[in-house]
Amino acid sequence: MKRQLTTEEIKQLEHQGCSAENWKNILVHPNFKANDLRHTNFEGNIEIGEGVSISHVGLIKNIAIGDDVTIYQGVTLGGTGKDVGKRHPTLGNNVMVGAGAKVLGPVTIGDNSKI
Repeated sequence: MKRQLTTEEIKQLEHQGCSAENWKNILVHPNFKANDLRHTNFEGNIEIGEGVSISHVGLIKNIAIGDDVTIYQGVTLGGTGKDVGKRHPTLGNNVMVGAGAKVLGPVTIGDNSKI
């Protein structure tokens, strides 16, 4: 079951260059480690699994991220604005999204994938 961030985790994330539209909309795995997220802005509803590493992504909006996911710098994850209902991607477990990748729309990236 996912949980909300603690006040201490929010302070640590802000110190690491992260920001959020509303920190209460971010749900994390119980074993979440704040030091694995750096220089990223979060908007909307976000679910983050265990062992997730995100660095210098820019903006992550309305996404579910599975366990053991690595997202490198310059990645764009988001909606296209054209879809009705679910508009943003879902990342499975053990996914790696390489630098500069663009993942747009209501797609599901399956477990053990590399983009």
